[in-house]
Amino acid sequence: METNAAGHADRAESAGSKSTALELAIDGIFELIQRREILPGSRLFETDLEERLSVKSISRTPIRQAFDQLAADGVLERRPGQKGFFFPRLSTDDLCYAYLHREQLEMTSARLAAITMTPEARVRVRAAIEHEDKLYEQRVVETYRDVHSSFHVTLASVGGSPYLEKAVKEIYLRFAFYEFFYGSYRTQKHQEEARSVEYRMIREHDVILDAIEKGDPTVAATLLKEHLRASPLFVDHVRDTQTWREIEPAL
Repeated sequence: METNAAGHADRAESAGSKSTALELAIDGIFELIQRREILPGSRLFETDLEERLSVKSISRTPIRQAFDQLAADGVLERRPGQKGFFFPRLSTDDLCYAYLHREQLEMTSARLAAITMTPEARVRVRAAIEHEDKLYEQRVVETYRDVHSSFHVTLASVGGSPYLEKAVKEIYLRFAFYEFFYGSYRTQKHQEEARSVEYRMIREHDVILDAIEKGDPTVAATLLKEHLRASPLFVDHVRDTQTWREIEPAL
């Protein structure tokens, strides 16, 4: 989904009255990653970000707290004996293993949801899809908070396993960064293609939820697997690699 720095900043400012300084700092760092102003392998210090965040009123304390939160969520890394925080390096091999991990987690997520789905949980998952539709219509990219309320993370949260929810959150965020840096279809040149892909993926969420609502864990898990393997990230960067050919037969 396309946006620009001013549009994203306006969105953060409009939410400012309802957002804490910590939340704005986290969203600001996430925005810098989306805009490729923070690159894989970068070392980050609080002092460097004070002037770079789109919301200028954020002080060093919430930036420090944001670093701690992002490290806890697996977004940033601390390295023994080195100061600051690091945005992890990305690689095709890492993406393949991340896909393996995500696929198994989310198939389990779909199965559990089909077994345990309640009316309240159904409302939450439907709301997540509606939120994705709204972002699509507004043509804006997700904030950090949008990622956490996405269909995939919300689905993991309704199955009853806090361990699964935490794991899906972490792997989903890692995939968000691969989308930013590997998703060539998302560039300005391919915006219409990107919108077509995004619309298809959202509608597949509807189909997956329909299977879950029917209480069919096998079909729900299969649809989730097919959904992940139909993504441009998988097709363009995982499917034909030697690493994937070696690990996929064991699935």
